[in-house]
Amino acid sequence: MSMKMKALAVAVTLAVVAGPAAATIANSTVANGGVNGNGELFFSVWDTAGTADDYSDDRSYTRDLGGALNDWASSDNTPVINAAKEAPGYNMGFGPDALLTSFLGGTASANFSNLRWNVAAVDSSGRDRVLVTSRDGLPLPINADFRKWSQNGGDAFLGAVNVLPGHVGGVGVNGSSIATLADGSALASKSWGDNFGARSGAMNVAGNIGEKLNFYLLAENGTGTVTTVLNHQYVNAVDPTQSAFWQLGNDGTLTYQVAAVPEAETWAMMAAGLLMIGAVARRRMSA
Repeated sequence: MSMKMKALAVAVTLAVVAGPAAATIANSTVANGGVNGNGELFFSVWDTAGTADDYSDDRSYTRDLGGALNDWASSDNTPVINAAKEAPGYNMGFGPDALLTSFLGGTASANFSNLRWNVAAVDSSGRDRVLVTSRDGLPLPINADFRKWSQNGGDAFLGAVNVLPGHVGGVGVNGSSIATLADGSALASKSWGDNFGARSGAMNVAGNIGEKLNFYLLAENGTGTVTTVLNHQYVNAVDPTQSAFWQLGNDGTLTYQVAAVPEAETWAMMAAGLLMIGAVARRRMSA
């Protein structure tokens, strides 16, 4: 890789390999560390054990990723997107902690096809905002009940998660926990799941292990009766046709990536190579 390419690529790697620590995942409530709705990013993965409609044997893992919603976009009426999150080559990674490694190792018959996951952050203070992964290539639809996503969905889910071991003790350190049906709303497959607890309609906000998920900011357009929802998909700022995405690997490594843009010299070399291949092909045809 040339020096220019290295300069273009912005890499931020946050490798976390230690065991879970005690920390509350901030959402929109003061009790859960919320400050003006600036909720923290969190990651959930759940095991359906092959029975999507039966939660009795489900387990889920939820982790505080630490970054706040305002790190990605402002709380302005028209949110300002953090340009760093769309810079070509930006890379943010989270290695599995001991609890996630144990969770993945306990997946029924190591059948990873039973696992689903997503990343989100919620703000229900004033003008509601949500950061969320999406399996679909199109922006999430206008939703007259968008407020329920953060208030009845995210806040309720995190409120239940935060009383579990691994989250009590404040927002200063990032922790994780495992939940089952006995933990009520903290079980991600039941209260959160593929469609925000049945709040996002047919839009799928979760993915399979190894799958790349798009990432969106959704923001309520006004604080009265909800009529529209502003949305922004995170992409490569230089080449918006290239999506930024989250991905969860089989080993539990979670990454957010923005593809690097090839420099002019690289494009020139590629074009020259294609021309050479074409010339060779023509010679063979004429021979």
